[in-house]
Amino acid sequence: MKILIAGGAGEVGTYLARDFSNWGHQVTVIDRVTRPEIVEDRSITYLHGNLTDAAFVDKSIQGMEVVLHLAWSFADDAATIFGEDIEGHINLLEAASSARVRHLVYTSTATVYGRAVLHPVTETHPCLLGEARKPLYALGKFTAEELCRFYSKERGLSATIFRFWWAFGDTIGGAIYGIWSENL
Repeated sequence: MKILIAGGAGEVGTYLARDFSNWGHQVTVIDRVTRPEIVEDRSITYLHGNLTDAAFVDKSIQGMEVVLHLAWSFADDAATIFGEDIEGHINLLEAASSARVRHLVYTSTATVYGRAVLHPVTETHPCLLGEARKPLYALGKFTAEELCRFYSKERGLSATIFRFWWAFGDTIGGAIYGIWSENL
């Protein structure tokens, strides 16, 4: 399978790129950050660029079957979140739907739940964005989820939204926990 990982030079993307490649998939990583272990791995195609560059995204996605969208800034300011992050997200959704990729997986965050009012937190928990520890970040990720739903309904893009509770890695710590996933 031909897999494009947007944000694949990040902590989670590096592991996924390596694993998918080891399982025999053709992996392409696009990222604005260069990470030596990705660039030096000859079994993975690395493309340096930014999702805000629509032409770069369009060219990168051609021939791909699956897109994993991990790219996000973790910023706390509205200009970055709703400028760069959402603009890049829209470019990826446009390119994926135009190229008719088989499936897109968007990685969101459990931060959209805000302060938990129900325990355990399940997929039916209300999204209390204003109660989140990073409310602008939560609002941006929730907006990106809604855009996935829109592109699924209006453009026929098959998508899954995956909300991480916590991720793992050498610099992140913790373990991967996914608490909610919605196939659109």
